[in-house]
Amino acid sequence: MNACWIKICVTCDRFGKGRSGALGAELAAAIEAALAARGLETVAALRRVPCLSGCHNPGNIALGGVGNTVRRFHRLGVQDAEAIATLAERYAQSTGDAACWIDLPLELAGRTASLMDFKPVRDKASSHGR
Repeated sequence: MNACWIKICVTCDRFGKGRSGALGAELAAAIEAALAARGLETVAALRRVPCLSGCHNPGNIALGGVGNTVRRFHRLGVQDAEAIATLAERYAQSTGDAACWIDLPLELAGRTASLMDFKPVRDKASSHGR
């Protein structure tokens, strides 16, 4: 299996009426438990981060890996932890660009906020078309 990572925003839930700011921490704990239940805690590195630029749609995570497309999701809750663990497992089993085409668990349908494709640039000349 290839290593992948999951970044979880722990600050976006502070916006809006009646929000406690605890969603990110709760989501991180739920995803950690789901990964551990599958034995993926050494394959999928989980990081708590201060922002993923999705503040107005709380429950943001980004999932990626070396050479793979990065997917950012929003509007997630603790009930989505198993779906995230499923997707992390699929990511870890994929290679390169294949991660862009991995089937999403149904629970995540309609919650992709962005796809980011990070390709290494060989040198400055090739990045400017020279």
